[in-house]
Amino acid sequence: ALLFLLKNKESTKAFVWKSRRNEYLKSTSRSAMNPQAPAPNRSETDDLNALLRRVLLQRQTMRQTLLRLEQESEQQEREEEAEAEAHRRRMRMIRERFIAQEQAIEEEENRILADLINGMGNNSQSGNNPSA
Repeated sequence: ALLFLLKNKESTKAFVWKSRRNEYLKSTSRSAMNPQAPAPNRSETDDLNALLRRVLLQRQTMRQTLLRLEQESEQQEREEEAEAEAHRRRMRMIRERFIAQEQAIEEEENRILADLINGMGNNSQSGNNPSA
């Protein structure tokens, strides 16, 4: 008898579930054919639709925010790269000026040294030859 009641309980649950499912399918097909037809759970459907619209709106807002942040990030990277390139150019110009100044100083030192060497040579020749 207990086994019969358990089986009967399960079949009752299955019957209730199937009848609810069938009722739902009928109501959705009825509302698909005629949207004006009242659905048994219209307020639930409206609530779910409103929730879905909110979720979709939030998703769209998040996408737009993400896109804006990506664009801002790319813009910032371009600006930083431009600043870095400008800094490299300035450093290159400074380095080139420094090298040019070093070369000018070296040339001046070589000229002075050459003048000193030439001057010593002239003095030594004139020193060896007092009659000249």
